[in-house]
Amino acid sequence: MMRESANKFIKIISKIPMFQGLTPSQALEVLKAVEPKAFAPKQTVCEAGSKSTEMYILLVGQLAVRSRDGMPLATIDPIVTVGEMGLITGHARSATVVAVKPSNALMLSKMKFEVLLRKSPDLGLTIYRNVILTLTDRISENNRLLSSYQRQLESLKHQLVEEQAPESGDQEEESDQPAETAPDGSPVQEAAGQEAKGEGEEKKVLSPES
Repeated sequence: MMRESANKFIKIISKIPMFQGLTPSQALEVLKAVEPKAFAPKQTVCEAGSKSTEMYILLVGQLAVRSRDGMPLATIDPIVTVGEMGLITGHARSATVVAVKPSNALMLSKMKFEVLLRKSPDLGLTIYRNVILTLTDRISENNRLLSSYQRQLESLKHQLVEEQAPESGDQEEESDQPAETAPDGSPVQEAAGQEAKGEGEEKKVLSPES
């Protein structure tokens, strides 16, 4: 029975990027270091801002990742690790993880992880190499997404410019309309000004007689 469980664990762990490339004996060393952990729905697995003292291997169930203010960020399905970066870097949790469904996981504490690395340097070398590759893939994916968002933004800018162009054209057409003219062909404003001027002169002429 133990052998069957060990073989099953080896198959499971081989699917996880962090542990890929481990020999069967190294995988069994990891198995000895972990302990089972169960989470009920809505139970917190780890909280944003807390110390990274353990990581988890989700075997069954589903977890939700939320920001510090409770905004949903992602869902986590088996088989995957949770909290491994914090375990390695020592940084505080960057997000909160909560169980959505009844979930079963294997927990690896920071203390046992460090003991494992000291006991088997080759195992540690494989794990750290895998972590570097995972981070590199994530950076490449983030760069790809960023480029995609930038292209979408530029496309939206061009659309806005094209939509605003006819409106500016209409305004130019309105400004090109000929000014209203008086019967003698002079602009209305100018004619009005001359009329006002004529009235003033007429008043000046009549002033002495009054």
